[in-house]
Amino acid sequence: MSESRRIRIYFVLPMLVLLLGLATYVAIKLTTPTPPGSTLTVTVVAGEGWQHSDILLEPGRKVTIEYLDGLWFEDPPGRWHDAGGGPNPWTCTSPQCHEPMKTFPKYAVIGRVGTDGTLLPVGKRFEFMVNSSGSLYLRPNYGEGDMQIHRPLGSVRLKVTIS
Repeated sequence: MSESRRIRIYFVLPMLVLLLGLATYVAIKLTTPTPPGSTLTVTVVAGEGWQHSDILLEPGRKVTIEYLDGLWFEDPPGRWHDAGGGPNPWTCTSPQCHEPMKTFPKYAVIGRVGTDGTLLPVGKRFEFMVNSSGSLYLRPNYGEGDMQIHRPLGSVRLKVTIS
């Protein structure tokens, strides 16, 4: 066997094993519900729409989501907002408003279970019972679909507890 062929085998074989292991991990992670008793930290970024949390929920579980820290959306200049839309949360009632959840404060965290689940008013703290299986998605209550207007900055961290 030539030297170059041996080098390719020594390089390719470990890469194939690594890729197979990674694919297996991803397949298991996406299909295995997050077990009860789990507490995870999730970061939600201001400049993105719906964000997958890597948490897979199943019916009958109680989920508690709590704001830990972080600020986002400098509006007006010098005033940053928390996960509840504070320091002075407000709800836009104009027909021109573009928040996904029009009945909840602008800049607050919202969520859903699955890609088309009912919107959840997360804010600084929210508890709910899971009705159907699906991944937990989170986002700021700002922007249209997955389009963020004005490229906002910042992020917030949330603690997600499943019981």
